[in-house]
Amino acid sequence: MTDELITVYGDGKQTRSFCYVIDTIAGLLLLTANAKAKREAINVGNSQEVTILELANRIKEVTKCRFSLTFNPLSKDDLKRRCPDTSKLEKLVGWKPKINFEEGLKRTIMWF
Repeated sequence: MTDELITVYGDGKQTRSFCYVIDTIAGLLLLTANAKAKREAINVGNSQEVTILELANRIKEVTKCRFSLTFNPLSKDDLKRRCPDTSKLEKLVGWKPKINFEEGLKRTIMWF
C-alpha cells in the first residue's frame, strides 16, 4: 500500500471512548424495553478511554500500512476528554459493552 497520512488534531493526547456499533445497539434496545428508562437521560458508550495517538498507532499496526502522522491545530471547542458515565445504564439494565477497543477496531477495519 502507498504511504498515506493520518491527520491528528492537537497533540493527540486528547481521549475518546469508542463503543462498537453492536454494543451500542444492544444497549439502546435494552433501554427501549425498560420502563424505568422512560424520560431518563442515559449515556450509552464505553468507558475505556483511548488517546487519539493510540488510535492512530493501532490503525497503523492493524492495517500494516505505512502511515505518517501529520498534526493540525486542535479546534477551540474540541474537548480534551470524552468519556461517558455509563453507570446509570449498567444499573438499569445490567449492560456493559462486550467488544473492547482492540477487537472493535479490528472488526471495523475488516469491514472496510
